[in-house]
Amino acid sequence: MEEQDKQARVLAREAAAAINLKTRAAESITGEETYYVLRDDAPAWVRELVREANAEGDDYRYEYIYDALEALADATDDPDLDDLSWYIGPDAYHGRLLRWLGSDPARIQYVDDAIKEGRGDSVMDDIGAGQVAEKRGVFDSVLQSLRARAKSEPKNE
Repeated sequence: MEEQDKQARVLAREAAAAINLKTRAAESITGEETYYVLRDDAPAWVRELVREANAEGDDYRYEYIYDALEALADATDDPDLDDLSWYIGPDAYHGRLLRWLGSDPARIQYVDDAIKEGRGDSVMDDIGAGQVAEKRGVFDSVLQSLRARAKSEPKNE
């Protein structure tokens, strides 16, 4: 698995390069917002990684994919890549957490699960724990896709 994880880190850097940060008009203080999108020339395997993470059309999931790819690409040779997901935290701003929650009714289930598990001491803690659960799910999907790709790719020796 060690060699496979090294290759997964290389693939993570390649996949992250296939995602662009763009800006669009929005009703906000600045009048714009940023979002991630696949480049038109993104490799098919990166498109499949995004599809498997259920990110098509979901700005938050695209962001979480990009964050996961960056974390994996920047990982040193030492850490267990599976453990990196435990460094994921919720957004710091309540407004952003509330926008995340309101962006898709399916996200309520993440928060309901957090409440059942008793993760938070407040409503915002519960929403944050729900968001972290989604981020970790995306991270796990990305890592699984990268490992599968690393396993199937011929070694460059």
